[in-house]
Amino acid sequence: MNRFKTLSQRHSWLLPVAILITAALIATLLMATKPSPPTIESKEKEWLVSIKKTELVTASPELLLLGHVESPFNSQLSTTISAKVETLLVREGQIVKYGDILIQLDPEKIDLVAAQRTADVNELEALIESEHNRFASDKKSLKEEIRLLDIAQQGVGRQAKLKVSNLVAQERYDNAESQRAQQTLAVNARKLNIANHPSRLIQLQARLDRAKAILRNVQIDVGLTQIRAPFDGIVTSVEVSPGELIQAGQTLISIYDKNNIEVRAQLPDKHIKLIKKEIGRAHV
Repeated sequence: MNRFKTLSQRHSWLLPVAILITAALIATLLMATKPSPPTIESKEKEWLVSIKKTELVTASPELLLLGHVESPFNSQLSTTISAKVETLLVREGQIVKYGDILIQLDPEKIDLVAAQRTADVNELEALIESEHNRFASDKKSLKEEIRLLDIAQQGVGRQAKLKVSNLVAQERYDNAESQRAQQTLAVNARKLNIANHPSRLIQLQARLDRAKAILRNVQIDVGLTQIRAPFDGIVTSVEVSPGELIQAGQTLISIYDKNNIEVRAQLPDKHIKLIKKEIGRAHV
């Protein structure tokens, strides 16, 4: 018994060793039977590209901009007279041509003024014609006045001789002297009229020129009763209505020139230097 116990004690280390060996074998077996992961082959990276055939051409760069259309010739039409709007011939947005009548004002009042100024001109022209006739008559009459003065002087001479001989009364001599004096005054007055003819004519001509200038101004006002298009354009606004009394200087209608139109846009700062550079090249 003691012998068996001694053997058991001697061989007690064999059991742990056997367990360790068994565990190692099992682990080795599990590692050997483990499935292998799939092998991934490395591929060279592919780049997506597009191919386009190029041709040598003459081209200009383009820049997309946001702008607005406007015309430098945008007129606001008015008149220098006061009158009623008789007829309105256009509407906003309507296309008109140069010289087309846009608004017709009532011409009655200004026509009356024009008639008065025309009468003033006609009157002065008649006065000038009368002055020319008067001058021609004075020159003819002066010759007769001088002839009558000579006769009167001869009559005084005869009466003076008779007076010396006491053959005539003092009264007859005084009458002859009075006739000579009156005729002398008549000759002097006629000469004065002739001498003043140029100054009278200048005065009448000045009055006529002034009257014609006033008439011309009124005739211009008559033309202003028709508001016409100053160019081919488009009506942008109408500020009056038929029957309305407008005042001098009041805006009646606005129109812009459709043949002179500009597109205005703001350039980005980053492109300004390049654009200036290209403009400079174009001017060289």
